[in-house]
Amino acid sequence: MDVPSPSVAFAKRSERLLVLGADWNKVVDDDPNDIGTRTGLKPRGPDEGTRIDGFYVSQVINTNDLHKLAQTGSDHRPVKMTITVPAP
Repeated sequence: MDVPSPSVAFAKRSERLLVLGADWNKVVDDDPNDIGTRTGLKPRGPDEGTRIDGFYVSQVINTNDLHKLAQTGSDHRPVKMTITVPAP
C-alpha cells in the first residue's frame, strides 16, 4: 500500500537538486516510509552511531563530513553535512 507522505509529495514536485532533512525516528538507511524508493533520493546520515536523524538527497549531490553537532534541549542531536552540487 502506498502510504501518503508529505515528504514524498514534495520531492516529486521538486527540481533535480533537493535535500530533505528530518528526524525520521527510523534508521534512514532502512528507507523509512520508502521515501528513497518512491522519490529516487539517496539516504544520508552521520558517519557514526544510530542514523535516525539525517537527510535524503538527490542522486547528483555528493555529501561528506556528516556528523552530529552538540546536544540541544531535544532528545535528538542536530546533524551537519557538506554537500557538493554539479555545475549548471
